[in-house]
Amino acid sequence: MLNEGRMRGMNPSQTEIQEKRIDDLRHDLLSPLSAVFGFLELLRSGRGGELSVQQRAYVDCMGDALAEALVKINATVGELKAHGNTVAD
Repeated sequence: MLNEGRMRGMNPSQTEIQEKRIDDLRHDLLSPLSAVFGFLELLRSGRGGELSVQQRAYVDCMGDALAEALVKINATVGELKAHGNTVAD
């Protein structure tokens, strides 16, 4: 990645700062999703009581939506890193 930044006119420190911003953004987006995934798994486990069929369907729907969001976040972060795009402060 650093060589790509140099080719685009960024010095190594600018590239490192930019990659850190992207990694921080990814972390900030994924942390709450991870917490929700964990809660959904707790619900699915039945430790808090059995879910009705309808409740399980809702939990599964939420899990599917979170998985889709995770894919989108990872794809966007990958594109930002691959193309050397910037993330504003």
